[in-house]
Order: sequence, then structure tokens, then C-alpha cells
Amino acid sequence: HVVAPTPKTPLMAQPPADEKVGDAFLLHYTWGPEIYDAADNKLWVFDKRSYGGGQYQRGPYPLSKIPDPPAWDPAAGLQLQSFFQPRTLSESKLGLIRLMIDEFNEAVGKLPRIPKGHATLEEAQAMAA
Repeated sequence: HVVAPTPKTPLMAQPPADEKVGDAFLLHYTWGPEIYDAADNKLWVFDKRSYGGGQYQRGPYPLSKIPDPPAWDPAAGLQLQSFFQPRTLSESKLGLIRLMIDEFNEAVGKLPRIPKGHATLEEAQAMAA
């Protein structure tokens, strides 16, 4: 099987590695984006492994929306973590990250805050312990 790279693949785009969604059917979250300014100050980060208390915490987790990444500013010299080479964050890459966060937040907004069968989140957490 041959799968074309983005933006031609009908399969998936992987923010922040890919430049745009293109023809992809879904967004695949692999790498946690970290956004820095030109002076290497960390401005924004999202990592699924720490969302909700971390991957080793027993759930259920309180659900919260992820803060928006910074707005596009060509003068800010936005860049990704050093894992990515080149580190420069383009407007379209930032747009793809924003799309992923918007989709995530929309889903969080539709999920119940308390698991079925429990009166409170604390009760559900106590049952899971």
C-alpha cells in the first residue's frame, strides 16, 4: 500500500508535523506541540500525556478545555520545540494546531462531566481508586 504524504493523503494529518490538513480524513495526535517565541520563551504547550492529570493517574478525569494557542504574529518569530527541524512555525501549521485544539474542545464540550451511574465526579473517582 502506498499512502501519499500530506496534503494529498486521504488518511490523516499529524499536527504539528504537517503543514495543513489537505485531503486528510482525520487529525492524528502524535507529538505534543510546544510553541516558543524568537527568544525561546515557551508561550504555549499541550501534551495529551499530561492532560487531565497525566497518563498514570486513575480516572475519571475532570474535563476542561485546552487554552487556545497564540495568535499568528509574523513578527513574533514563533517556533516549535527543538524536536522539529526547522523549528519555524508557519501560519498554516499554527492553523492546523488550532484546528486540532478546536476539535478537541468541541468534543470536551459535548461530553458529560460526571460518568453515568455516579452522582458526583468525586464519587466516581473514589469508585475507581
